[in-house]
Amino acid sequence: MNEKNMMKLFWCIIFIMVIPSISTASTVTDVSQDVYGRGINGLIAAFGDFNADKLTDVFLIKDSGKTVEILLADKVAPLLVSSSLVIKAEENALFTSVVPGDFDGDSKMDVLVTLVPEHHQTKNPPVNVSIYWGNLISIDGNPMKLEDQLRDQPLVMDYDADMIPDLYGEKSTGGRFHWIYRTRSKFVAEHIKNSTLHTHPLTFPHSCAFVDLNSDFTADLFVTTMDGDKYIFEVWYNMNGVLSFQYNYSFDASVHYDHVGQSSFADIDGDGNLEHILPVCGLAFCKDSAIYVFSFANLSWTPLVSEFNKGKEAWGFARPTERSTGGMTLRFGDFNLDGYPDAVTILQSEIDGELVQRAVLLLNVECSSSVSKCQPVGRTLEVQWDMNPLISIDRPVLVAFYDIYEDGVLDILVANHQSSEDKPAQLHALLNVLTEDACFLKVIVLSGMCRDCLPGYKVPYGVNQAGPVIKYDTRRPDGSLQTSRATQLSQSAHFALQLPYTVFGLGQTPNFVDTIRVGIPHPQGEDVRQHEWTTIIPNSQVIIIPHPNSNAEYWVIKLFVTPSELVLITGALLLGICGFIAGIIGVLHWREKVADRKERLQEAHRFHFDAM
Repeated sequence: MNEKNMMKLFWCIIFIMVIPSISTASTVTDVSQDVYGRGINGLIAAFGDFNADKLTDVFLIKDSGKTVEILLADKVAPLLVSSSLVIKAEENALFTSVVPGDFDGDSKMDVLVTLVPEHHQTKNPPVNVSIYWGNLISIDGNPMKLEDQLRDQPLVMDYDADMIPDLYGEKSTGGRFHWIYRTRSKFVAEHIKNSTLHTHPLTFPHSCAFVDLNSDFTADLFVTTMDGDKYIFEVWYNMNGVLSFQYNYSFDASVHYDHVGQSSFADIDGDGNLEHILPVCGLAFCKDSAIYVFSFANLSWTPLVSEFNKGKEAWGFARPTERSTGGMTLRFGDFNLDGYPDAVTILQSEIDGELVQRAVLLLNVECSSSVSKCQPVGRTLEVQWDMNPLISIDRPVLVAFYDIYEDGVLDILVANHQSSEDKPAQLHALLNVLTEDACFLKVIVLSGMCRDCLPGYKVPYGVNQAGPVIKYDTRRPDGSLQTSRATQLSQSAHFALQLPYTVFGLGQTPNFVDTIRVGIPHPQGEDVRQHEWTTIIPNSQVIIIPHPNSNAEYWVIKLFVTPSELVLITGALLLGICGFIAGIIGVLHWREKVADRKERLQEAHRFHFDAM
């Protein structure tokens, strides 16, 4: 074989080894037995790493609202294990929500719960708030109780930027307040400045948020209010140099539907700015449901989804009821890691006179309608009607994303009532079988309050922190910009079920991520606290430790790389190339030895005239 033919063979082998089979489809498989084992029921209420083992635990509301239990995550099956970490409700009271967080600044996870009277006669009973202090292995049975009763569940936010969560909401007697942490036994209520100019009550249930609305890397305040039967959304910016959150503008839900659901926030079009996503529906079992998106850049509404029809079947959102868990809610996460956030929700339809409910995945896809209908977003959410076993779960009441194996791929958890609402909710875990080997970044921003106050000086990786803003920038293979932005734990009330980390999909581009920038809440009157890192390895769990909070130059970044199939393919490719080159070298060496042997034989038989 001559040199030219050998080079052709060389590149053919490389081409065959480099080009793997590519598929863009995703599916799910039921792994409930591996995750829960047996005998665990309840409603999923929140997520957080209570015992600081770098695994995300699950908080359940059980026994018809009388008990809160923490399922501790493990690395072996069952992956979520019942524990002795249990909180019992007071007599004649029911738990309605759970919010994990470090509410006293000791870097150990505490548990905030809200309770209502068990036998209340009003539609909106007064809400009591209690905080149970945690110490990694147990929960203090003597909680700190908020002195004031609230009209609704509070929003957990960091009002004074001390990296200790505060509360926002309305007193049951009226008026908007912040409750600021002062000591372990007291949160001080501060009446909100300028709130007298904005007297509209908060919606019930509200979906207020602590989220970056103007892309300046600091979380602002988004407030959902009612003016009679009209929904009004208020935007309060936390600007550089100002002394408090400043009211900026309001806009209404001018979408002409009877029912307005819970607000969500996601970078739906991958332009590096967050959008406001709103599910809506009309009368008659919400058959005429839709999803609208509000762009903060041009202050306009755009239809994202206009209908949910499946053939001749008309589907819509499940209308909220007194026992509903969050009402019409979209929960976002990048399920297929293509760089665009997808959503899960619950839809319903009337089939043969019977009301049927199903949990569904809505993939974020490029809009195929006319340009005028898709602008300025250019994307839509497409229901995956054939995704079994998700679509076959009967009577779902909750659906959320969760990373079961902590591998950077979002899976799905579902709670459903098999027979009636009076019986405990059954839990399902559906593993995301992602057939394309896409890359990701899994980012969690800590409080940075205390780096050496836990046993063994281990960093408290799992303490939930509301308000950090994360944005990454990189380049696609064609050279175009790929970017996305998220605010960590922007919402906490009414089963928001947000994860304590953010998963960014990078698609099938295993290049280094050019930059990742993180901003945390800043004290009122000071500049934004932010820092940027470059050349981040994909498929990494990125831990940001903003310590000290006031000096971003000293913030620490830790990367834990999760090898993907591309690494194995690359390794096999390198081994194959090395073996192939070694083979070529061996062949050439053998040919050289043969040539030398022939030359020596010819030399031995040559007649030497010099000897005559």
